[in-house]
Amino acid sequence: MKKYRLQNQLCMAVMALFGLIALSMPARAADKEIKIALNSDAVHVDPQQGDELTSNIMYSHFYDTLVRRTADMKFVPGLAESWSLKDEVAWVFNLRKGVTFHNGDELKATDVIFSIERCKTQLMSGLVRYIAPGQSP
Repeated sequence: MKKYRLQNQLCMAVMALFGLIALSMPARAADKEIKIALNSDAVHVDPQQGDELTSNIMYSHFYDTLVRRTADMKFVPGLAESWSLKDEVAWVFNLRKGVTFHNGDELKATDVIFSIERCKTQLMSGLVRYIAPGQSP
């Protein structure tokens, strides 16, 4: 039960955090436009600033996560092609190769760590308050 709850907390934290990776990069294609139909205005464009339905729907169009959930709530690869429990409290995520930001920079473990650490200072910090500082290989 503890392991399942830890997995859920980690998954939620990772989903909320990875949106920040895109926010930390300067816009290269500012002249491009994305149109999304929503039933109301999104309150946030930063997933670490709040948890509200319309904003959450929008995030799925802008951001990617380490892991995803299927309709039947199974974990499947996202930015992480695989993951494993290193010990009782540490997870290892193997990032998918060839993932780039909109500016062409490759996704690195330090980007993931940055997002998690940034979340600790944001409104949604409750999602990651128990996550120790990360380490990259």
